[in-house]
Amino acid sequence: MENHDADPESRSPASLAPDDLELIEAIRRRDPDALGLLYQRHAQALLAVAGRILRDPGLAEEAVLDAFLQLWQNVQAYDPRRATPRAWLTVLTRSRALDTLRSRRTRTRFLLFLGGIQELAGLDRAATHEVGPLEGLARAERRGRLERALAGLDPRQRQAVELAFLEGLTHPEIADRLSLPLGTVKTRIRSGLKRMREHIDGLPDPGYLVP
Repeated sequence: MENHDADPESRSPASLAPDDLELIEAIRRRDPDALGLLYQRHAQALLAVAGRILRDPGLAEEAVLDAFLQLWQNVQAYDPRRATPRAWLTVLTRSRALDTLRSRRTRTRFLLFLGGIQELAGLDRAATHEVGPLEGLARAERRGRLERALAGLDPRQRQAVELAFLEGLTHPEIADRLSLPLGTVKTRIRSGLKRMREHIDGLPDPGYLVP
């Protein structure tokens, strides 16, 4: 009797598809098609992971894309003895989602304590309500205090603070952009906020804002 199971032509398309470890090896060889196939295979499950953390489909999708970008850039760090590719991607996705969540919470606290930061960042230009003369003066005074506090920072501190709270970057993103260790970025933000706190009443302790 013929053994059709041994005939390659009798195998199903699914059985011919590369498994996850084979895709990882192809990614090591810089094969973008392998990355795309791995994304198609696991994106939905990873979106669910990020979605449970962020409660925002757009941010969840960004977290998943960031996780695959991290995989592409650091695939040599993957060790198949420690985790499956999907488990590793889940860890990367959860990490990126938590970074985003912490960044949003920190930014919200900062905006709440720094009334007027929205004007400084140009975030309220779409506002349609009329601003009375007293409110306009109060906004101008707040802007002035913020501008003076930022201008008084060391340029390196000011750069880190502006990237964190005006552009909304996470600490790892700032570290990547500035090619600095993560600890250095946190120190610059913390010391910058401490100096600003000396000039602006109500600014929270930087230890509360910078984990």
